[in-house]
Amino acid sequence: MNANEVNEVINNICEKIGIGINNVKEFVPVFAKYKAIDSALSWLGFLAITVIFIILARKAIEAYKEADYMDRDIFGFAVGGSTVVALICGCGSLCNLFDMIKWIIVPEAMTVQYILDMIQ
Repeated sequence: MNANEVNEVINNICEKIGIGINNVKEFVPVFAKYKAIDSALSWLGFLAITVIFIILARKAIEAYKEADYMDRDIFGFAVGGSTVVALICGCGSLCNLFDMIKWIIVPEAMTVQYILDMIQ
């Protein structure tokens, strides 16, 4: 796919959704701003979930220490599960933070990469 075809696809998409953009030079800042905001909101969401599950894991650890012998399995599972979810969401948070930084620093390169990924 050559540059004219890419421009035509972008212009067609912008026409369909009602964005008044005439060429790629106008498209890149708008799209980069959108993707940076999208990454920032995803980062905040993952960060909030991570904090919630860290708090839950700490409460489960306290309950595990105070539980009698028979109930320790339940609280041990809660500690492990909360820790795993917090780690996964923490990794998702970091990925979105890195994406947000890339969209802010090099929006042109990220837009080209995004378009090429969508075409392939």
